[in-house]
Formats: sequence, C-alpha cells, structure tokens
Amino acid sequence: MNENNKTKECPKCGKKKIAQFLFGMPAYSKLLQRDMNEGVVILGGCEVSPDAPEYKCQDCGHEWTDKR
Repeated sequence: MNENNKTKECPKCGKKKIAQFLFGMPAYSKLLQRDMNEGVVILGGCEVSPDAPEYKCQDCGHEWTDKR
C-alpha cells in the first residue's frame, strides 16, 4: 500500500500506526491480505461519499482526510 502511511501521524493522538481506506472493489491478492492483516489497509466499501475518510489511526480510532 501507500508508503506515505509509514510517515503519517494521527492529528488527534500523534501516533503513527495509520491505516489507509481502500474504496471500490479491489482485486484480492496475498499482498492485499497481508496489508489488511497488518492494519495498513481497511476496506472502505464500494460507495465513496465526498466526506469519506482516507485514514484511520489504529491506536485511537480517529478517522480523517488529507484532501485539499
């Protein structure tokens, strides 16, 4: 998944264990399964709303977006 997740930190608690939401219908792969198991990817479903979050802190649960 996105290597930028490793440098992101939660704007609420400052921790760096961040997962990125993946929307749509992804093709299953061992890499995708590994990323989900490691908590760096969260499947967000097929429908994307304009206010859908991009990231989730795996420590405090805060969800946010960096869209500008």
